[in-house]
Formats: sequence, structure tokens, C-alpha cells
Amino acid sequence: MNRQRAQNSSASSGRDDGPDQVAPTPPAQLGMFFVSSLVAFVAHNMFSYSLVIYTRHITGSDAMTGTMFLSVFLPYGLFSPIGGYLSDRYTRKRIIVLASTLITGLIGSIALAIDGALIGPTQLPLLFAGAIVYGAVGPAMAASRIAMVGNVLPESKLAKGTIIMSVLTVVGYGAGPLVAGAIKQRVGWSTLFGCVAVAWAASALGYLLIVRYRPQKKSTDASILRALTAGARLMLGNRVLLQLAGLMVVAAIFVLGPNQTLMPQQLKQAFGLGEQARGTFMGVFGLGLLSGGIVAVLVSGSRVRGRVVSLATVAMGAALALCVSTSAANVMLTLLFACGVAGGVSNGLVSAMLQQKTPDELRGRVMSIYTLLLLGAPALGGLVFGYVAEATSLSHALLVAGCGASGLALLFVLFAGALRRE
Repeated sequence: MNRQRAQNSSASSGRDDGPDQVAPTPPAQLGMFFVSSLVAFVAHNMFSYSLVIYTRHITGSDAMTGTMFLSVFLPYGLFSPIGGYLSDRYTRKRIIVLASTLITGLIGSIALAIDGALIGPTQLPLLFAGAIVYGAVGPAMAASRIAMVGNVLPESKLAKGTIIMSVLTVVGYGAGPLVAGAIKQRVGWSTLFGCVAVAWAASALGYLLIVRYRPQKKSTDASILRALTAGARLMLGNRVLLQLAGLMVVAAIFVLGPNQTLMPQQLKQAFGLGEQARGTFMGVFGLGLLSGGIVAVLVSGSRVRGRVVSLATVAMGAALALCVSTSAANVMLTLLFACGVAGGVSNGLVSAMLQQKTPDELRGRVMSIYTLLLLGAPALGGLVFGYVAEATSLSHALLVAGCGASGLALLFVLFAGALRRE
């Protein structure tokens, strides 16, 4: 009797020290989990986009813009393994709330610094410092958020729940620039960053309302090194996981990075678009990502999903390369939508397959690699192709990036046997 009371108490409070058989997360709280996650994804991409266009505005340099982008995601890459360890070792909800609160204060401080003229063309150290801290805090929160899907949903619904999260991720990727562009059209830079801070605060408050979920199976490794080694052994010992990670690297570096750092300026040069119009174009890309995520749900149980994820990445790169070949705005919109659809299919299937093949006690570490590739690896692409754009042109850099993505993904279609059999 006492043991049953303890189990019920654990389920109600969200504690992570009870058995696995507990009451499911109530629908209202489950909805709040996904809504708060969507708000966080939108806020993250609002910040990334605002940082890119603000840096470009005050410096006029594509290379400096790529360097600022890297300042966010290089620490993200360095801290990602530790973030995964923390999400397996400590309560995931608590990590999400604490990190979101810290980021709210950080971005609010950036807004105040801009308003006080402490950041400008020759005064970039504070902006770089803020970007670096943001990148260091993000990994634990991102890994905890995606791994927590396995705590708010039963195993039978894990794949679909993970695809929903990946859809929300890519919707945020498209909606963030749209929202930021619309806000910037009406207000100044400091107010724009202040709105981003408010969005992060709203996300944190939403997670506080989630009080019932399945207790996570926490890692028992006392040593960080031993815990990280366990996660690495799982990845290295599974060819499918390795090949999925490789495919994500291709998509992130060759498509997502250049698309986020270079495409806004390409749209301005090619069509003379302002911030709001450019945000609308990127929003069409986000709509494509949403549509692709829906397709991923439909094929997630298919026997050919391994081939589909590789072919989708081929199509993603091809659409990006074709974007620079047109001078018609409606054709550009169609290609951005097609690129988004392919990206949504690829990202949705990758995330679902990773979650399904990972036990809960290692899920934070494995999914931290996924979030690193999805949110961190684009920084490398943004930097590399930013320098390519400086040396040649924006259109040439995007063409090379798109062709590179398609060529490398085609190798996975032809030679990644383990993935093809999935």
C-alpha cells in the first residue's frame, strides 16, 4: 500500500526516482509540453536570425556574420556531450526551466546593451560574449527537451512524438525569422532582442505547468568520462546510428547553415527584399519543413524509410542549388518550399530512428548529438560558405553548398547498406 502511494506521488510530482509504470501525462500537460517546445524553437531561431541580420547590419561583412554565428554554435558543439550527460543524470524538466531562465536574462541584457550603445560596429565584444554564453547553455536544455519526449509519452507513441518534436523544431526554424522580421519592421534592434527574451520566458513558464510524466531512468555512471564513453560506445557500435549522424552532418553543414546565414542577403540582392519580406520567404521554407514532417509521420513505419531519408537529403541540396538559378520570385518561393519539404522528411525520420534505437538512460547523450548536428553544425557551414561568399559571391556559395549536399547524400543512397535496410 505504501509502495503504491509512493509510486502515485512520484507520478504526480514528476519525480524521477520511481518505477516506469505510472499514470500517463494528462492531455492538457502533454499539449503544454509541445506548445512550450514550439515557443522555445521559435525563440531560438528568432535569436539566431536577429543575431545574423544585426551583425550584418552593423559590420557589413558576410565573414563577420558567419563568425558571430559560429560564436553561438562552437561552444554548443563543445558543451553538447556534457549537456547530454546532464540530461541523463539530472531531472530533465528542471534543466529546461533553469536554462531557459538564464537565457531569458542573457538576451534581455543584450537588448539593454544595444539600447545603451554598448554594442556597435567597433564594440562587438559584448555581443560575442553573449553569443558564446548562449551556445554554452543551450546543449543541456536541447538534449533534455528532446529526450523528455520519452517521459511524457509511452514507448508505443515515441516515434510519432519524436517526429512531432522534429516538425516543431523545423517550424521554429522557419517561423523564427518570419516573426523576427515582422517585429524588426516595426521596432528597433533593442526591442527586437527584448521580444526574444520574452519568448524564452514564456517557454520556461509553460514547462513549469507540466507536473506528471514518466520518471526517467537516470544514468548510474558516477564519472562524466565513463558516462560519455557509454554513449560513444552505443553510437560507434551501431552502423545505422552512425550513418544517420553522417547524413545529418551533410544536411546541417551544406544546407541549413548556408540557408540561414546567406539566404537572407541573397534574397535582398536578388529581389531587393526588406526584413519582413525576407522573413516571409524564410517562412515559406518553414511551411515546407512542416509539410515534410507530416510526410515523415506517414512513412515512419515503412520498410523503405532508410532510403527515403537519404533521397530526401539529395533533394534538399538540389533545391538549394536551384534557388540561385532563378530571377523569378515565385520560382524562388517554390524552390524554398521544396527544400523545406525535403528537409522536414529527412530531419523527422532521423530523429525518430535515433530515439527508437536508444534506451532511455542513454537517450540524452545520443539525442545531444542529434541536437548538436541540427543546431550546432550549421555554424560550421555558415562560416565556411560565408568565406566562400566573400571570395566569390553569395549565389556561387549557395550553389556549391547545394551541389555538395546532393553529391554527398547520394553516396549514402549508394553505399550506406545498414541505413538502406531500415
